[in-house]
Amino acid sequence: MRVSAFQAVTGLVTGLVTGLATGLVTGLATGLVTGLATGLVTGLATGLVTGLASGLVTRVAGSQVSSKG
Repeated sequence: MRVSAFQAVTGLVTGLVTGLATGLVTGLATGLVTGLATGLVTGLATGLVTGLASGLVTRVAGSQVSSKG
């Protein structure tokens, strides 16, 4: 009985530690990848929109200046 109880406790502790470690590593990796992907997409979208808007404003302003001149 003692052996099986010891084995049960050992298995429980091992499973708990393994589960925690796996969950921690998986969570960190997932968070890192998700954060990088989100940052990349957000950065690209923001840069694209800002660049297009800036170029459009510059072009419109330039055409107005040249038409007045």
